[in-house]
Amino acid sequence: DQQWLLAVFEKEICDEDKFGKVSLADLVRFCKLENSTNCVWESVERYAREQIAIKSVFTIDSSVRLDAIENLGKFKSPAVQEALLDLLKDPDPNVRSVAALSVARVSLEGDEVKIATRVARLLKDRDRLVRESACVALGRMKAKNKVPDLVNVWRNDVISVVRDAAYLAL
Repeated sequence: DQQWLLAVFEKEICDEDKFGKVSLADLVRFCKLENSTNCVWESVERYAREQIAIKSVFTIDSSVRLDAIENLGKFKSPAVQEALLDLLKDPDPNVRSVAALSVARVSLEGDEVKIATRVARLLKDRDRLVRESACVALGRMKAKNKVPDLVNVWRNDVISVVRDAAYLAL
């Protein structure tokens, strides 16, 4: 794991054309989270925890996987966001529903429309729990551009719990 983690760090913070050298601008970017700048060690620790959490989601069995996906929601970073967006296409409906709820918590500023669009695709999922989770996630995100989709679910879904979730999201 140590070699893997070092390779992930190098890929994240090293400039590709400088072969392993880190510029001050790269380091400042790496240490910045939302609107605050953390010290290097805090940033390294946060990033290591994120990467290990992401790796565990893709390598463990389904029962433990749901807890791991939910825990990813604690990390607000582009890597976690992308991992959760990938999980929205997982074959397991439980994974898709937990991923939808988690990605709503980690959506980064500027990516709201992209995330809402990806989550809104789940409104047409065959599984009722996935549709319900998608409604809750869109409501949490306050995705105004998806109001027509939520109204459609509220009016037309065959499952009352899903309609109720759409109503609450609206």
